[in-house]
Amino acid sequence: MCLCAENDPFAEGCPDPPRAERRITLVPDAIAYKKFKADKHVYTIAGIYCRQKKGINDDEIMYSAMIPDCESVKLDYDKRLCSFITNRKLTNSELAYAIDDLSHIGDEIPSWLELEARDIPKGEFYGQANFLVKPFLGDFPKALAWFWLDKRSALSAPVLVGIGSQASLRIVPTKSHCMAHSCFSIRILDSQGKLMWQEESTAFAAVRIAISDIDEDGAHEILIDRNDHGKRTRYIIQKK
Repeated sequence: MCLCAENDPFAEGCPDPPRAERRITLVPDAIAYKKFKADKHVYTIAGIYCRQKKGINDDEIMYSAMIPDCESVKLDYDKRLCSFITNRKLTNSELAYAIDDLSHIGDEIPSWLELEARDIPKGEFYGQANFLVKPFLGDFPKALAWFWLDKRSALSAPVLVGIGSQASLRIVPTKSHCMAHSCFSIRILDSQGKLMWQEESTAFAAVRIAISDIDEDGAHEILIDRNDHGKRTRYIIQKK
């Protein structure tokens, strides 16, 4: 129990401790900023996730309370935009925390990690046909090293996409799936750090990932074990 609560039986509790400053020098391209009065600062996030809603959006009111010194929030599903007005300019750290908070509680605002990942340039051989996602039949091989996907953190790992051809796997949370879990985007980057392939419809809920060359062809397969509130499904990502 905190000291102020001990001294004051009517206290609602101590305020949350200050958050660590995030050293952010580059804001994702999807975020636009404009100042139109001394105390009016507008931030617009492009590429939000769409939700079919009619009438007043309660999320706009809830979101306003989670952004420092925020006056209003507007969600435009047709244009896939979220705009909010603050009465002062936010630091990059405050902005990143606010966006992650909105992403954590809702299914509309992309996480800061996802917005950063969207800025990764496409490589020369980028294409959705490069890899195939399909259900995994039967039991997974034994003795695999599994990585659980964290609700707020990214996972990066080297992968082989052919004999002697190294790439990297990057998985980041995109938005909330439920109160306890996130949805995730999966990207494979070439040896230059440019995008080869991406997908974001398979990994969500409680997810673990394993990387192994199970067919011994010199290229890794990515195994996905997903448990969505008791409904378990298994997938494999393979290079075509």
